[in-house]
Amino acid sequence: MESRTTFIRDFESVFVPGLLQTPDNARSRLAVPIDYAGAPSDGLDDAVTTRMQRQQVLYQPGKKIHIVMTEAALRYRLCDEAAMAAQLDRLTVATTIPHIRFGVIPLEARYRAPPTNGFWIFDRNLVRVETATAELHVSDEFEIRAYLKLFAELSDLAVYGEKARAVIARSLAALALADS
Repeated sequence: MESRTTFIRDFESVFVPGLLQTPDNARSRLAVPIDYAGAPSDGLDDAVTTRMQRQQVLYQPGKKIHIVMTEAALRYRLCDEAAMAAQLDRLTVATTIPHIRFGVIPLEARYRAPPTNGFWIFDRNLVRVETATAELHVSDEFEIRAYLKLFAELSDLAVYGEKARAVIARSLAALALADS
């Protein structure tokens, strides 16, 4: 889906987006549903490889990508400290990629609507909403407009560039304190 889309908008309230995950973070994220489902874990390496290959979309010419995530997502300990530190470093780099707009909503931001779940908007054709047990595909025009409005509000709360790097650095410092 990402390769066929011109403009990708992604909001994440809990996780680092798959398009920006490091291999170690992706492995931690992908292992959980395998464990919960009781599925064999022999496909985990392939799943991580596939996720890393998906990231090539970040470098496709003509692609526009806008990612917003909460600072809380930077602080959740969903992988070990070393993996999270590397992940935060990767996000710092992501703030400098010219054709990607990457923002972080600081903890102190005042939300109008709660950041209940992550969602992706593909052009203006489809919204993919991630829940604990399913991935919903929303194609109703009215609902897509609602998600576009919500994304606009959330992206207005985010900080970008140097300010986003400061929020990431704050999360990295909190990680170091927790590790000591």
